[in-house]
Amino acid sequence: MDVVPAGNINRWKYPPFDAHSDEEFIYARGTLDDKGNLFTMMEALKEYLNVYGQPLRTFYVALTHDEEVGKSGAMGIAHYLSQQPFGHNGQFEFILDEGTIILEEAFPTLKNPIAIIGVAEKGSIYIEYRIEVAPGHSSMPSASTAIGILARAVDKLESTLQPSQFGRGPELSLFHGVTPYLKFPLRLVMSNIWLFGPVIQWVLSRKPGTDALQRTSTAVTLISGGEKENILPTSASATVNHRIHTADSCRKILENNRRIINDDRLVSHIKSCSEPSPISPYGKHIYAYRILEETIRQTFENDHHHPIIVVSGLMLGGTDSRSYTNLSKNLYRFSPFVYHHNDLNRLHGDNERIRHSDMQRGLNFYFHLILNNQLENIPETKLNSEL
Repeated sequence: MDVVPAGNINRWKYPPFDAHSDEEFIYARGTLDDKGNLFTMMEALKEYLNVYGQPLRTFYVALTHDEEVGKSGAMGIAHYLSQQPFGHNGQFEFILDEGTIILEEAFPTLKNPIAIIGVAEKGSIYIEYRIEVAPGHSSMPSASTAIGILARAVDKLESTLQPSQFGRGPELSLFHGVTPYLKFPLRLVMSNIWLFGPVIQWVLSRKPGTDALQRTSTAVTLISGGEKENILPTSASATVNHRIHTADSCRKILENNRRIINDDRLVSHIKSCSEPSPISPYGKHIYAYRILEETIRQTFENDHHHPIIVVSGLMLGGTDSRSYTNLSKNLYRFSPFVYHHNDLNRLHGDNERIRHSDMQRGLNFYFHLILNNQLENIPETKLNSEL
């Protein structure tokens, strides 16, 4: 299973591939994304086989070498499973992929941890914008160079947000689920979204992580131009990545960008486009969703004063689950690890790490998920803190 590069290793507290372990953490690239899931899942499977032997109900563990971007991994597995007698016409009960997490101190006045089950994930589009002009000498520059024109377009894209889609996606169910646990006056505001919706949108827009819940995001990821120091650039290009909200589409974002840039000299080219996923069924009446919800409560509800809140939500990144839409309509994304605010920047960042306690609870979660899916009835919520 692949991981992203470690970046500047001089900024790491310990070498990024040594898996240094202290009393509280394991430091290594990939501990959060996604070796933590891999390790706890496989250890849980081994433990289940040691305790119970052959499962009564068939399930598959799908691990790939080209996560999210390749075609021979998840897509190949999905094709193979669709050819099996039980794999056609979406007959799998559910698919669970890596994804959303458990957040602590996610809202002001809220002391309960929030477990978010991703019932949908954003789409992604990469658009290259290119401009080509006549050459010239830098001693006699034209009014607008290729780089200058491109820079103004990039500035417009970065400074003009895509429209808010607040209330048009699964993020709304997250706020409804959290509201009863909030204190006044925040609970009053969240209980009356119809009235305070614009205020909530403004608050969400103050931080990148929350703003991404309500709109399609914009990130300029590549830029190039120029050939030599004393020659006017004949061309320049930039690649922009948008993570697309479930209420948007590739076509809509492309049209929004055309209006924002408002310069026909730039030519757009879609390098790749993946539409947002469908929103999977969720709620108490959905068997697969309830299995996940109850397993989370079994594993993590250890504080009766501040019980864990389990809600559905939107996965901001991409996962392999989009390759399995032919196998089930119940596609969920969840990683059984507790994140604090200072952990979020470590994902693909410096000093990535995971707590020993999270590894233990992650193993416990997958063990009981396997076990609960072998039962005839959904188990009552009862804390199982150990195997």
